[in-house]
Amino acid sequence: MTTLPEEGFLADEVVGVVEAVRSKYAPWLSEIRALNRLLVCSQYEIRVDPRSAQHVTCAALFIRSLAHAQGAVLLLERGWRPQHAR
Repeated sequence: MTTLPEEGFLADEVVGVVEAVRSKYAPWLSEIRALNRLLVCSQYEIRVDPRSAQHVTCAALFIRSLAHAQGAVLLLERGWRPQHAR
């Protein structure tokens, strides 16, 4: 058996969290997955002019949005025990 300090979000301590999240937040998960699909498909269509500050800024924000959408799916689907204030 693994523990949270040893394995982080993959620890046996969080078994059941993933199922609970999937059942309680299924509509939100489907929305995040749809957003992720849109962002992944769009990343190959975007043309960025490196001389344009607006283009570069938008591209950076796009990349952050994609990373956050993928991170949300991973955390919600794989489970992660939130940190508590000590």
